[in-house]
Amino acid sequence: MWGAIIRVGAKKLADRVVKGMKDYAKKMRAWLKEYASILKDTAASTSTLPKGMSIKFKWKNDNRAAVARKVREATAKGLAEAAEYVLEQANRTVPIEEGTLMRSGGVALDGANMRAVVFYDTPYAVRQHEDTRLGHNQGRRAKWLEQTMRETQKEVQSIIVRHLRDAMR
Repeated sequence: MWGAIIRVGAKKLADRVVKGMKDYAKKMRAWLKEYASILKDTAASTSTLPKGMSIKFKWKNDNRAAVARKVREATAKGLAEAAEYVLEQANRTVPIEEGTLMRSGGVALDGANMRAVVFYDTPYAVRQHEDTRLGHNQGRRAKWLEQTMRETQKEVQSIIVRHLRDAMR
């Protein structure tokens, strides 16, 4: 089996979004503490609060875990769509004689590690891909998967980002 792994920083991107949410929550908690302190000082100076009474803010809807789960799910969906897109594009330039090599192409997903593999599963896939001396029909080429990965990098990232953006709406 011969294949290419798509990572395009999908895990890093998802982790960065989650870290950004955690940082935002931390800043929000600090701001709320400061705001409560100001309110407490104001109330104490104007004597509107009875002695011994305090103001406390509680983070009521801490949904960071749910948002993190949504981000990871969206990233996995985007990665799956991106891998299918790469396979579709690679099939346009895969060497073809009888079509066996092209039909052997597929996608394997590992959502837990945010990884997708586009592969071709024939005994001769590696030779067809790596041997640049072999002759191919017009529009077909050696290194078809490697070159397709390079050519579609921006589209792959756009697909994943679109899924993330849709999930955050």
